[in-house]
Amino acid sequence: MENNILPLTKNITDSISFIMYPVWIRVGWNSQGLPVPKQHATLAIKTTLSKHPILHPLTDFIFSTWKHKSYNTMKLHTQNIAAFLNFLLQKQASYKLYSLQQLRLEYARDFLHHLTLEGKSRTTILSYRYTIKAFFIYLSKNNLSHTLSTKSEQIKFYHHSITDYIHSQLENIIIPSVRKSTIEHDIPHIYILRFLEIVFDVANPIALGVYMQIFGGLRVGEVVNTKLSDIKLIGPYGQDGLLLHLQHHAYRTDIKDGSGSSYVKKQRDQLVLGFRTWLRELYTSHYQLYIKESTTNTIFINKTGKPMTGASYRYYFQKAKIAFIQYLKQSQDPNDKIASIALSNSDWSTHIGRGIFTNMLAEVAKNPQDIALLRGDSHVSSSLDYMSNTQRMKTNLELYLNQFYLNSNIHI
Repeated sequence: MENNILPLTKNITDSISFIMYPVWIRVGWNSQGLPVPKQHATLAIKTTLSKHPILHPLTDFIFSTWKHKSYNTMKLHTQNIAAFLNFLLQKQASYKLYSLQQLRLEYARDFLHHLTLEGKSRTTILSYRYTIKAFFIYLSKNNLSHTLSTKSEQIKFYHHSITDYIHSQLENIIIPSVRKSTIEHDIPHIYILRFLEIVFDVANPIALGVYMQIFGGLRVGEVVNTKLSDIKLIGPYGQDGLLLHLQHHAYRTDIKDGSGSSYVKKQRDQLVLGFRTWLRELYTSHYQLYIKESTTNTIFINKTGKPMTGASYRYYFQKAKIAFIQYLKQSQDPNDKIASIALSNSDWSTHIGRGIFTNMLAEVAKNPQDIALLRGDSHVSSSLDYMSNTQRMKTNLELYLNQFYLNSNIHI
């Protein structure tokens, strides 16, 4: 990297900012001779002088450090470093900073303290610190910083390696204590089937997906990545469960979706438990409405017949959430009204399905291994053991939920 790309000229803070910009890159060819795309996060400049973001050469920092990691990992660190660089632009005059070669570790400490004063969480600040440490190490290794030269008297005095020196200089910062999360990970289990019923009515394209989350612990990205060929039915039309082969598919290279919500976090085989006839009916209905005439191999599609993104899935889920809370508010049962207030004042979205699944397993599992097995946290050594545990957990789960729904007329 040459010096002529480094200068930060004066009076530019109003016209430019650093951003994370997603791009698709071909990383090879598959056995059919088709290109294999992979999404990458790049560092770019957004400017009033151009309609399009301009890729910045410091993207090399992201690629050289996290190129082989997941897109979401690259995205996180790119957003972190973009925020730090934007802070430096705002402080340019007071720091008299006109080149990255003049960048000092004390500016990073100022930035991290600024985040604390803004009320950022402990986890967020530790994430920024990790990225910034890696950034200064990158600058040093590429001779892009005069202040981190091996000839520095301060570094030589303390007999530090540059890496150790960078770590030590960013350790003594003010970090907030852990605070209780306001994110809700469960709902009263008496409402599970009613919620599914409402999803079926007002957000039908994702009804099967929400079931898969609640009874299989899937994340959004894992739901929208599921292909028909990834599903093995257990019992007639999946009545006893689904065995899913979760893997990432690059479906939507046609859009600039940088959210990272359409990815599989952990590729694995995952079980979705059946409950009564609900899974069979949801799967059969979904197949007839969305899969049978589809020209794609994907399970979840949008209004135009293209594979659904994580963002589209969240849109449908939000519709169902609003309708569900409204149903509880209008109920004559005071317990429903209390639940509506609690759910209205807490932060919850699609992640709640995995939380419900984990909490239900905790109620019926005989040992921690059962929970790990069904959450996909451990390797399944034997398909026989897997199927044995599946049937036992399905029976236990039905016995548990029957406490709430024995005399219920809820159905889809």
